[in-house]
Amino acid sequence: MMLSMSQERLAGKIGVSFQQIQKYEKGVNRIGASRMVQIANVLEVAPAFFYEGAPTLGGKKAADADLANDPVLVTAFFSTPHAAELAKAFCSIASEHRKVLVLVARAMAQS
Repeated sequence: MMLSMSQERLAGKIGVSFQQIQKYEKGVNRIGASRMVQIANVLEVAPAFFYEGAPTLGGKKAADADLANDPVLVTAFFSTPHAAELAKAFCSIASEHRKVLVLVARAMAQS
């Protein structure tokens, strides 16, 4: 999405069907390391780009700095259903109540 590249175009460049790309995106099928390198080359990013912010062995985030500017996280969020609606509603909530919503979301994510 960030490069305005269609699933069909990416699929053609790495030699798979666009349905396979959809399965990769949704997590239905795992992506092998060599395929990840192919995709990274087509998208002109380092393979590490796909792992930014991933948990480390200690359970801490590898890059917990400015999450709002993390293109992977922002893209992942806005590709989910209702994300834009949620973001718009969140912005209209008073700041003291936003923290409560974040805590609720974290609790729900852990269960």
